[in-house]
Parts: sequence; structure tokens; C-alpha cells
Amino acid sequence: MTRLPVLPFFPENPEFGTDPSVPGLPGLDQNPLGGPTPAPGVPTPPSSSPNGGQSGSSSGGPIVSIVENFRVKSILLNPALTSHYVCKFKPPGPAASYFSRREGPFPGSNYLIRPNQDLIELSCSEASLPGSSLMTNEINDDHTGVTERHAYRRQYDDRTDFTFYVDHDYRILNFFESWISYCGKEDLQADLNQRNYFYRFNFPDDYQTDDLYITKFERDVFGSALEYRFIRAYPISITSMPVSYDASQLLKCTVSFTYSRYVRRVVGTNRPTEPGPTPIPGLPSIGNPNASPNFPQVPGFENPQFGTAPGVPDFTGPVFSQPSTAPGVPFNLSGQSTTTSGSSGTQPQPEPTVNKNAGSGAVFNPTEEGDLQLTLF
Repeated sequence: MTRLPVLPFFPENPEFGTDPSVPGLPGLDQNPLGGPTPAPGVPTPPSSSPNGGQSGSSSGGPIVSIVENFRVKSILLNPALTSHYVCKFKPPGPAASYFSRREGPFPGSNYLIRPNQDLIELSCSEASLPGSSLMTNEINDDHTGVTERHAYRRQYDDRTDFTFYVDHDYRILNFFESWISYCGKEDLQADLNQRNYFYRFNFPDDYQTDDLYITKFERDVFGSALEYRFIRAYPISITSMPVSYDASQLLKCTVSFTYSRYVRRVVGTNRPTEPGPTPIPGLPSIGNPNASPNFPQVPGFENPQFGTAPGVPDFTGPVFSQPSTAPGVPFNLSGQSTTTSGSSGTQPQPEPTVNKNAGSGAVFNPTEEGDLQLTLF
């Protein structure tokens, strides 16, 4: 093995690199390892591939890397909450007409009345978002020791549950009891109390609805929301509600709906446009102050914006020392005459100080001490 001689101008400490004056040798500002040496305790960032992305394993697996705190916060700290949703229970047309006839003896049955509708929707304390699964077929004989499963049908849940706070007048109970009674084609006849009462069910299209919805949104309200629409849904059961003489609690009612399938879609909830201020009755409306005035051409107006009407003195001309006032308007504030008391004759009044470029207003005429005159135009 040949040993290279050590040149005298090469430093023996590798910390300082090599001499930059030697041609063909790297200088002090170049790192032969390809990058800066990280400080102790600081992890090395992942290398980047030439095409701009991170270089991963050749098998396509996930890349082990360091995730910054701000990325964790932006991704994980904005979850969906369970307490923001709204439901809709609209029965079909034949059932709705039946409910309206029961509104008298059973208040709350008519869902088309807005107070009943708001009460039923807002009293839903719990709801279940529907789920589904795939039915598969097993194949055992194609490969040795391998069981294959291939999907051939989507299976929806058989029912979904809604829990309601029962109101003081039992309107919610009347609504769902009326819906189930319509399925069995019950009415208000006295035969319901008889032992030999019989009934026949209505056709499915008369009591099954396609207007059962669950809309899930978030706290900001205006954004994306999930809408679940149930097809051919109707109430199938009302669970029992125990009552006791123990400490009083809220009475809740759980209603189970069955359906054929559901349709899920993402909807956008746009922010409503805020209405403008309501004008006060009796006050004139104020137009746009930035718009140029559009005055009508009235005869007698020299300037349609700053001119004067016939009979009104023009301030652009000479100002009289004692202008005439309108009938019924006092000449000064003190109610005294314009002549100075104690003088033998009428004293000439000084010319008032007035802004000739201004419009109509008041002119102050200073006289002797203690006498202040105000001329109104």
C-alpha cells in the first residue's frame, strides 16, 4: 500500500479544511460532505428529490419526516363537532292532510304550521348519521390458502334514531303518533275503543316520504355542510318513556325511522346579504352624497346650485347696511330698534361682517356696547 506524502502547507486539523491557494483543491467555504454540519441535538431535515418532492422509499411507502407545529395545528385543530345540525321531517301530501284534521284535538300534528315545524326541528336533541356497508361474496378455491371477498351490493342501515325533548303541550308526541296512526289507517271514530276494532294499512306511497333530512354543519355556519336525504322514510317505532317520582328530569322521546336508502351530498351555506337600514317614517331619504347634484332648470335661478330665487337678495352683489327682513321675523335678538337710544337722529349702521361666498344665514351687526343685532335672511 502506497502512502501519500503529507505536504507541508496542508493543515493537520481537518476542522479548517484545505488551503484555497492550491489549484484543484476545495476551499474553506466548501463542504466535501455536501452540506452544513447540523448542531448537536438538531435533527437533520429530509432531503429533497430533484423534481421538487421529498424522496421516499422505492416501494412507495410513507416518508418519515418532521412535521412543523403550525402544520399540525392547521390540520388537526379544526375538527368537526357533534352539536351543530338541523333535521327536517316533512310527511307526504296525503299524510299531511290527515294531520291537519287532527290539529284540533291533537295540537302539533300539522307539520305545515310554522310554529309546529320549528318546535319539532329544534327539539331534536340527538340524531344518528346513517351508515352503510358492502356485502361481499367469498371465493375460497381460486388460490391456495387465500380467501377472496368481492363486493356485489351496498347494504344500508335498516333504521335511524331521533331523540326529542317532549314539550309542555306534547305536540311532538302528537305529531309522530299521528304519523304512525295514518300508516295503520286509524281515524277519530269511536270504534277505536272497541275490542273488535280492525284496520287496514294505507299504501306505502301515502305515508313514506322523501323529505327527511339531516344537515350537519359547523360553528362558523357559513361554509360546507353535509346533507343526508332519506328515501322512502317513515317512523317505525316510538320507544317507551319511563316516568317516576324520583328527581324530575327532562322527558325525552326516541323515534326510529326506517328507509330504503340515503343520498349524501356536500352543500354550501352562503352568508345571507344584510339588508340596508330601514328609513324612519317621516324623514326624507338621503341620496348618495358623492353623486353630482341634478337640479332642475327653474326660471329665475342664476346658478342652479348656489343661485337665489326671485325676491331673495344675492350675496354676490353689494350688501346693504340695513337689509329688509321678512314679515313676522324680528330684526334683532333684543327686540330693540335699530336706532341708538339717546341720539337725536338715526345713526348710520356699520356695514356687517359677512361671508359673501356663503349662502343664506345670519349676519351679526355690532353696534354700541351691550347691543347685539342679528339679521336673518
